[in-house]
Amino acid sequence: MIGQQISYWILTHFKEALQLIQDKEMEELEGIVHQEFTVPTSDCALAGDRQSECWMALEPRLNTPIEELIITDNYDRVEWFAPNEQKRNEKGYADVHAAIEITTDKPLLLEFEVPEKMSNNHQNGEVWVVLCAREEYENAIIFLDDTEIHVDIVDENFDKIRDFEISDPHRPSQKEHKTTTCMALGTTTVGTHTLSIQKEGFTFTHLFFA
Repeated sequence: MIGQQISYWILTHFKEALQLIQDKEMEELEGIVHQEFTVPTSDCALAGDRQSECWMALEPRLNTPIEELIITDNYDRVEWFAPNEQKRNEKGYADVHAAIEITTDKPLLLEFEVPEKMSNNHQNGEVWVVLCAREEYENAIIFLDDTEIHVDIVDENFDKIRDFEISDPHRPSQKEHKTTTCMALGTTTVGTHTLSIQKEGFTFTHLFFA
C-alpha cells in the first residue's frame, strides 16, 4: 500500500517534470541544473547523510524480520487487521499486517546491532531507538541496555529525533499514528545493545533507528 502511494507520487511529479522540460529551451534548463549550492562547513549534516535501520513484523519486508532480534520465547506473531490469510489467498494480496505480542509477564528481550553508518546521523554519533506499538505504553517496564525508560514522562516533541544535535536524550517522546504509537525511547551508540519489554499482552509492530 505504501509502495503504491510512493510510486504514484513519483510518477505524478515525473510527469510534471517532463512537461516542464517540454516547455523550456534546453539552454535555459542547463543553466538551472548546473547551479551550484554551498555545502555547509559547520557541524551539521546533509539530508542524504542520514541513515536508518528498521525491523518489522509486517510483510512484505526487505530487512531482517524483527523476530530474529528476539532472544526469548515468550511471544507470538499475530495478525491484527485485514486482509486475513483467506482473503490474501483469494485476492492475491501480499500484505500481512502482523505484530509481536508478549505472551507472559516475563521480560521479552531483543538484541540488536547499531551499525557504524548510523554514527553520522547526529552530532555526537548516537542514534535514537524508536519502538512502534499497538498497545498503550502505560505500565510497560522497558529497559534500553541497563537504563530504564520512564514511559510516564514522555513529551510530544517527536520531531527532535531529526535534529542533528541531540537534545533531552533521557526523556522519551512519542507520536500517535492511526493504528500505532511510536516512542523514541532514548539514544545509544554504535555496537550491540539490548531492549527489554515487560508487559503481558503488549503488542508492537516495528523497531527502528533515527
